[in-house]
Amino acid sequence: MVQEMVITLREGGETSLILALLFSSLKAARHVAYRAAAWTGFALALGLSIIAGVFLHDLGELGPLFGGSLAWIGAGFIASLAIQLHMNAVDYRAQLKQLRDSAAVDHVSWTTALGIGSFAFVSVIREGLETAVFLANGTGPRSDGSWLGAGVGLALAAALGVSVYLGFRKLNIRAFMRTTEILLFALVISLFLSGLHEFSEAGVLSVPRPLDLFHLTWIQGGLFLQVLLCAGPFLYLAFAGGPPIHYARGAGIAILLALIPMSLGAGARAWEHARLAPSDRDAALGVERAAETRARAMVTALETLRQRSERGDVAGARIAWVEARGRFVQIEPLLARVDGEFTEELNGEPGEGAGFHGAEAKLFLERAPWGSNPARRATLVADLGDLLTRGRVAAGKIDAMTLDPAVLRDAWTKHAWVLRGRIDGQECGASQTSISEWRATLDAMDGDLGGNGRYTEPVRAVLAPAFAEAARGPRFGEHREETRVAPDRLHTQPPLTGPDRVWDSVDRQRLRRALDETLARIERDASLVARHKGR
Repeated sequence: MVQEMVITLREGGETSLILALLFSSLKAARHVAYRAAAWTGFALALGLSIIAGVFLHDLGELGPLFGGSLAWIGAGFIASLAIQLHMNAVDYRAQLKQLRDSAAVDHVSWTTALGIGSFAFVSVIREGLETAVFLANGTGPRSDGSWLGAGVGLALAAALGVSVYLGFRKLNIRAFMRTTEILLFALVISLFLSGLHEFSEAGVLSVPRPLDLFHLTWIQGGLFLQVLLCAGPFLYLAFAGGPPIHYARGAGIAILLALIPMSLGAGARAWEHARLAPSDRDAALGVERAAETRARAMVTALETLRQRSERGDVAGARIAWVEARGRFVQIEPLLARVDGEFTEELNGEPGEGAGFHGAEAKLFLERAPWGSNPARRATLVADLGDLLTRGRVAAGKIDAMTLDPAVLRDAWTKHAWVLRGRIDGQECGASQTSISEWRATLDAMDGDLGGNGRYTEPVRAVLAPAFAEAARGPRFGEHREETRVAPDRLHTQPPLTGPDRVWDSVDRQRLRRALDETLARIERDASLVARHKGR
């Protein structure tokens, strides 16, 4: 519920703010007759978004291109509105007086009406389709709570727009217009960067790392919109002037705008916990704390990894990577349930700078040339800084999650293809997991699902010899090729240079059968619980 509320508040809040500014501007600039065109564009976009939420399940390969195109079209419309407001910056109070003296607008331009309707349509459809597809793909077994959270977020977004619109008559028109110019241009920047990110995902454009990280931490995470809203009262007062007491009121409004998302998120989580049975409620609180602890431990290990890499400490950096990677695989099923695309980016690919596997490809390169080569070390440290930023974002996503036994079982069941890929080596070239990752995964599965080891017992029995061999000490195999580097890999193409063949005693076919048995137990218990609650 919390995730759905946050996404709809973020997406809907941006649209609501844009529409409120549009309708307010129509009132102030003698465009009252064009409100029907704006409402028509809004209604059409809303209707298409609802249809998309019902019928669309996945935009497929066209998703990033589609989203990027809509983002840039929306940015163009908003930029045109901001430029129009700036170029027509005359005495709006005089215009309002003339409007009151006039019984009606003498002439209506159909071109202008079409432009206004198109602006409203694009402003709504971009966010509406994104939200619809997210809700269609992201709702889990408790879809009632998910849709309720989405409804709360949309209601808050609508309240924001209505409050801006209703308060327009009491505002200093000139100051309000100057403030909206700044806010609209800030929204243009936001949409432009969102479009860049989508086109980068589609492989059309290459985005510089600083811009990508800015989009990830500020825009995609919703902080940009929140800062934008909190800055609004101060921008308005700076243009309007007034006694210091007005700035105190503005600060109060800004604090309220900052606290609303946090308080509502906490309230929604408490309400969702209250709906659970007492035993499930206790379990939910426990697993949420455990997941948050793992996420924080991952961030701490990544910080240690970067520090040791800066010093050229090869062995220490490799140990820190294994620790961070182990913590990541423990939260990977939960993170993938919230944001699968982001989880794949954090996991990374060999040969790419971002993600765990990208860092791994450099850390475990034969003879670790980055340890003595300052240029290579600087590149590695930059990649690790990127990884650390993404790790912190992941920890924030985990902190915002509401978990219960049903969610956990669903997350681990959907994670089955990843675990099978790690056994077969079919997921991707670097997906064959190390023994340390398997141990961390099984420990997390036990902690999340309970059962006193009942679920993981078959897999642990098969991996027991490998666990015993790995327990003799931290040893990491080096690889001769940068694109195929990892410690203790299940089946590596060129042989490892060190004596780290802990997987030699593992029968992969037997391991696959054991994993299938584990997953079958999870699904069987989930079905029993569902039937028991349905009585």
